[in-house]
Amino acid sequence: MPPDSVAIALPGAGTDLTEAIRAAIAAAHAQGGGVVTVPPGDWTSGGLRLLDGVRLHLSAGARLAAAPGWDRYADTAVDSIAEDSDRGFITAAGARDIGITGQGLLVGDNRHWRVAGAGSLGTHLPVDRRPRMVVFEDCERVEIADIGIEDSPMWTLHLVGCRRAVVRNVEIRNDKRMPNTDGINLDGCCDARIEGCFISAADDGICLKTTRRDPARLRHCERIVITGCVIESESCALKIGTETWADIRDVVFADCVVAASNRAFGIFSRDGGVIERIRVSGVTVDCHQTPEGFWGCGEPVTITIARRHPGIEPGAVRDVVIDGLSGRAQGAVVLVGLPDRPVGPVTLANIDLRQVVGRLDPIGHCDLRPTTADLAPEPGQEGRKNAWVRGADGRIVGLVPYEGGMPALYARHVDDLGLAQIRLRRPTLMPPGWNRTAMVLRHVTHTPDLAPDSRS
Repeated sequence: MPPDSVAIALPGAGTDLTEAIRAAIAAAHAQGGGVVTVPPGDWTSGGLRLLDGVRLHLSAGARLAAAPGWDRYADTAVDSIAEDSDRGFITAAGARDIGITGQGLLVGDNRHWRVAGAGSLGTHLPVDRRPRMVVFEDCERVEIADIGIEDSPMWTLHLVGCRRAVVRNVEIRNDKRMPNTDGINLDGCCDARIEGCFISAADDGICLKTTRRDPARLRHCERIVITGCVIESESCALKIGTETWADIRDVVFADCVVAASNRAFGIFSRDGGVIERIRVSGVTVDCHQTPEGFWGCGEPVTITIARRHPGIEPGAVRDVVIDGLSGRAQGAVVLVGLPDRPVGPVTLANIDLRQVVGRLDPIGHCDLRPTTADLAPEPGQEGRKNAWVRGADGRIVGLVPYEGGMPALYARHVDDLGLAQIRLRRPTLMPPGWNRTAMVLRHVTHTPDLAPDSRS
């Protein structure tokens, strides 16, 4: 063991390590910091809270599972609320120099957090209250490295208002039918880096957001780098939003692989914060359609501005450059603003995409969710809060047909759209219901001449 290690007193019987790990964390903190090492074996635990200077280390062969039961996490309540959850498996608040490292595994076991046999539109039905796996709030100098996490019941890694955080070489494998199992959420964080991670999830892979908090604690999300990650997502692999109560800016997504996903890259402005100075480069994509219960329809790029909360104006989306994106997709590139709040400036350069027919929705639809309707279904209305709502016409609200059929690029209400070296390859025989025009531009300004192969 490292010299600053604090031993865990293993239980004489059973596998529950809750009290032993808590005692070791307290002892490490009391000596000014240290490493609490979980030994090899199959263990369970209730909620754990890290303190200043303490790192939880999962040895190779260690498998630490979150114990079932909402009450097991009463001592690890957090201020940030997500999907009506205010608890986490491993949490920290206002701590410095903390981390979770090692070659072991954290396990969520979502069977305990869903309604058995229930679900619709491609998803399980979760119970009302589920813990997140890891929630660190207002912490500084955070490292999460080399561990595996599987089967999270809710958001997997949620860093809120953290500074100088690194997530490196983490492997996340969640149930692809379990809603809200985002891989990594950076929420109002600054000077953070995510690198070399593998994420497979039903919900967003890596998501930057600024959720609604006490105004005195609301933070911008800025100076973020995401690089060298491989992501599979039934929602959006690389995402900004939808919660955007404060600004999100100076973000780089580079050299990532989006494999077997729904949406690849998306920006969703809904809640007032400005989103700006975003750079995407060296990303390869393979986008497929998912059932209607998931937002998205196989789009390689989606940028939308929409009103969601009554009386709240969405923030601007500007200075976005996507330079170097290739692969295939069953949907279209979508850029949609509002008449009085257009998207832009946006630059698309060095894009090489092959558009293929989708198995679930051969004609394709433009998905503009979340809308006001998605806040919650009306009484007697079919749907699930913050997911989907079926209108009186039987259709999902926010999932609309493209005017004239699905193009390869659809832009509406965009100011200063730059296009350079765009190659959009489509079937030789145009499928029924597709738009024969590859690029449909409505209320778009400052579009330069297109490259010769842009309409192929």
